[in-house]
Amino acid sequence: MASIRKRNGKYQARIHRRGVGFISKTFLTRGDALGWARQAEINVERLALGPRRPTLDELLERYAVEVTPAKKAPDRRHTSSRLGRDHDSAHGWPTQFRQPNTLNGGTSG
Repeated sequence: MASIRKRNGKYQARIHRRGVGFISKTFLTRGDALGWARQAEINVERLALGPRRPTLDELLERYAVEVTPAKKAPDRRHTSSRLGRDHDSAHGWPTQFRQPNTLNGGTSG
């Protein structure tokens, strides 16, 4: 819900949404402030209902499916663990990141 307040002879429309923060704009008339506030609320709702950003896990899975097969001699056995996909499945947070051993020709161990 938008709030309209009078400040220094002008009208300030202010909108607050969780995850977005405050959006405000100042107008000479109350009607202009109300019109902008309605349109701004619609735009914020559209953004909130729009496509979400992919998670790191989804991005890593997409990389393993789309990019890794095109690389020279892909090692398909441990792709997900090499990409750092050892994670706590309950929370979706990585528990440890592994880095390949580059001193031994790229093999881990």
